[in-house]
Amino acid sequence: MNVSLTDSGGPKGQGNGAYSASAMQVRTDQGTVPRGPVTFKVTNGGVVEHEMLILPLADSQMIGARPFGPGAKIDEAGKLTNAAHSEPKVVRTVTLTLAPGRYELVCNHPGHYVSGMYALLTVT
Repeated sequence: MNVSLTDSGGPKGQGNGAYSASAMQVRTDQGTVPRGPVTFKVTNGGVVEHEMLILPLADSQMIGARPFGPGAKIDEAGKLTNAAHSEPKVVRTVTLTLAPGRYELVCNHPGHYVSGMYALLTVT
């Protein structure tokens, strides 16, 4: 599964965070994968540092709706792994065994999640 972490290349001072929501994204080439081992190829296509965390998402929980605290960061409790911490233009690969359910792939650097750096992953 390919995951791309992108940014606009600099502070915008727009939206809820330090970056424009349309410029900060976690993109995946698959929205659904079968349970079991999943290999993530994570590419930081931006010019700032990013990370990819994998957090379980309750059935009733909406993507992008986690509350945030100081530094515009979300609570990382329950994260499966800090799958990829990446400097700009770096590619990292990690394999995890995932159970069926819904997961949110996020970047939790200050202001990134609230600026749109999250994606839904469903495991069947």
